[in-house]
Formats: sequence, C-alpha cells, structure tokens
Amino acid sequence: LWHLPRKTHVRKNNEFQRICIFDVSPMGPEALLNRGMLGNYYSTETMRSYLDDILAAVDEVKVQLGCEIEILLKHKRMPTPQNDDCYFSYVNALCKSNNNLGLVEENKDLFELIAESDLVVVIPYSSPAYVANYQGIPAIFYDPTNELQPGHEIIPSIIFSAGLENLKREIKKIIARNIDVCKR
Repeated sequence: LWHLPRKTHVRKNNEFQRICIFDVSPMGPEALLNRGMLGNYYSTETMRSYLDDILAAVDEVKVQLGCEIEILLKHKRMPTPQNDDCYFSYVNALCKSNNNLGLVEENKDLFELIAESDLVVVIPYSSPAYVANYQGIPAIFYDPTNELQPGHEIIPSIIFSAGLENLKREIKKIIARNIDVCKR
C-alpha cells in the first residue's frame, strides 16, 4: 500500500480471466516459539490449504465455464528468516508445476496489480480486498479452515467464503458474470 492510487480502468479481456491471490507468509516454528505462540491462524498448514483450495476451485471453474484463468500470487511481505522456509519451497514448487500460476514481486504496486485483475482472493480481512473494493474489482475473503465466523466484514460488498465448495460457487458466479460483460 506504499503507492498512491493512480487513475486506473477495470481490465476487460475475452481471452482469459485473471485472479490475483494474496497470502500471508507464515512464521516458522522457531519464530512462533520465541513469541510464545503455540500456533496461529496464519500457519503453514492454513496457507497451504488456502492455496490448494483456490487452485482446485479455479481448475473446476475453468472446466465448467470453458475459459482460461490466470492466477497471480502475491506474498503480503518479503520472506524473512522468521518465516517458514517450507512454505516458500511449497509455493515455488506449485508455480513450477502449474503453468497458470505466477508469482508477483512483493514490492509490486498493489493498486496497479489489482486494477489488472478480474477477481481478488485474500485471506480474511487482509487489506488487498479493501483496495479491490475501492477500485470496483470483485473480492473474496477466503477462509480454508471454516473456523472464522462471517459477518465481521466492514464492507458488505466483499464476499466472505469458507470451505472449498462455497469458494467454487463464488468464483464461478464472478467469472461467469465477467465473461458475460466481456461478450457485450
């Protein structure tokens, strides 16, 4: 968010849809222990489930709607020694094995990146959803754990989704609507 918003336009493209996802880099076990934490919501397990669920949902939506979907992943922060190296190794392996998944530099202008997207998916209550809403881009808070209670959203137009089946439905609705708009 360290950039001022520029005047941008919403991306409209008939060839493919672009989903930008934002994670929160999990801390490593030693860093958690040093802080007296036995666990936290942003664990490696939660973040892996978050990514896996989004990729599975998008794969199914692509087949159902017969469209191409590109996924861009942006880490919330640059990796530090406090973060879990296993998570970043996992992400790198995902990017290598999935042609439709690209990793975005951590210092990329958030406003520009979101303006170039058709949908934004973030871990609940993370700031990119609010930027997307500001720019008129659909946004989803996705909870892969099904632990968080919806209804705490400050902005009702940001969708709260928990669980893979719900995520598939929400992504499909948004992408189908985007495709219809592009055809006009």
